[in-house]
Amino acid sequence: MVYVRRCLAVLTAGFLLPYIVTVFWGSWFARESQTGAWEEARAEVQEEKLQVQIGQVLYEMTEEEYLLGAMAAAVPMNDESETLKAVAVILRTNLYAMKEKGQPILPEENYFIEEYARARTWGVDTYLEYQRRGKQAIEETRGITLKWEGKLLEAAFHSVSAGTTREGAYPYLASVDSQADRRSEQFLTVYWFSGKTLSALFPEITEEQWRQLSFVEEGKTSYIKEVSAGEAVIPGEEFREKLSLCSGAYFGSWKENGLQLLCKGQGHGLGFSVFGANELAKEGRSWQELLTYYYGNITIENE
Repeated sequence: MVYVRRCLAVLTAGFLLPYIVTVFWGSWFARESQTGAWEEARAEVQEEKLQVQIGQVLYEMTEEEYLLGAMAAAVPMNDESETLKAVAVILRTNLYAMKEKGQPILPEENYFIEEYARARTWGVDTYLEYQRRGKQAIEETRGITLKWEGKLLEAAFHSVSAGTTREGAYPYLASVDSQADRRSEQFLTVYWFSGKTLSALFPEITEEQWRQLSFVEEGKTSYIKEVSAGEAVIPGEEFREKLSLCSGAYFGSWKENGLQLLCKGQGHGLGFSVFGANELAKEGRSWQELLTYYYGNITIENE
């Protein structure tokens, strides 16, 4: 009888052993999975929050949220994926430079930070796709920044150049050819300012002086160094800002009791041209090639 009981016990253990092992490992795996999920969630919660001030409002957001909002304003989200990745690196470089210098993070007013603003801007039908493309560009370049001689760049960029980019204060802001920008619908913009408007903005300049208008270009570019109206001399950027011109590359003359100006490009013209880079991306250039083309001999590093 004892022998029979022992046999039954062995048989029962043999049948139940796989079940016991399954339950044990299943419980352990579930516990470890929950722990991993908890650690991941906690890490996400603990991710550094940026303090971003827009106007009088202080926003708190993660780096990804900031970059995605910045991209929404800096580049058309249906551009080539290589262009989006290049812009993500530019924006991250500028963000890290601000943090490194202890500067307040003050993006331009047209940065669409909040999700509802991006949805309104992009439209309901394209919102999810643009969101996905932006996040993918940010993820695929995670931690990557641009440096010159070991220091983060002041990575200037603009929408459309005047056919060439503009020389800046740093070696990596040299003038480069960007003739593809001429294909942009925003390449040329016409302005007309009445004598009354000009008198309000430049009270010291007479109509007779405006009739003697001339422009001094920067080097071989179309960007204006200074404007002369008779004996009056105005720095090119000051002239642009007062008239709210879309570009620093312009020319014109007095016509029909007012000043007519023609602007080439969109933005200050320094550094990376978003439209020009996207045209190069269509030809098969990588995001790294786009950045080194517009910024020259820089280093692309992973922080």
